[in-house]
Amino acid sequence: MPPLERDPQPPVRLTPLLTNLARSATAAGYMDVADWANSERQGYRSDVPVYRRVTGVPMGFSPMKGWVPLFVENKALLREVGAHGLRQSIGHIENAIANSDSGKAYVHYTSEEIGLINIAAGTRFAQMASAIDIGALQRIVTSVTSLARQWSHQIHARTPPTPPKDPPTIAA
Repeated sequence: MPPLERDPQPPVRLTPLLTNLARSATAAGYMDVADWANSERQGYRSDVPVYRRVTGVPMGFSPMKGWVPLFVENKALLREVGAHGLRQSIGHIENAIANSDSGKAYVHYTSEEIGLINIAAGTRFAQMASAIDIGALQRIVTSVTSLARQWSHQIHARTPPTPPKDPPTIAA
């Protein structure tokens, strides 16, 4: 039996679908849907939908060992710094999935966050990130795809789009 091969067709990218949805929603007067589609396309500036909340493993970058998990006695601190509402564009999330060879994607902390974590954890890492399971990112893509298709169908059928029922928070 021949080995399994990857599907030769690349996955459908969501950005063009969301662009068309935003245009259709604007033309039909559904500004909430247009705003949602634009936020997914461009990234969120503030609060994110529940389906974009994920939990990762806080990691520090060691020049000798590469990415290593943070070992901190304060488990509440680890949970807090590992929880994220991903604000990146859906295209960025799709790229992270496509470029992962380890089953994980890394969401980097800001320099301010790194400083606070280093102080609280008693560590001295210059680079820190949260390692997030690719499955959690794939669930975000699936949620966005489902909502975009549902609302696109409703707009074209001239029925008011129904608000989404947020799925539970996704934990890695």
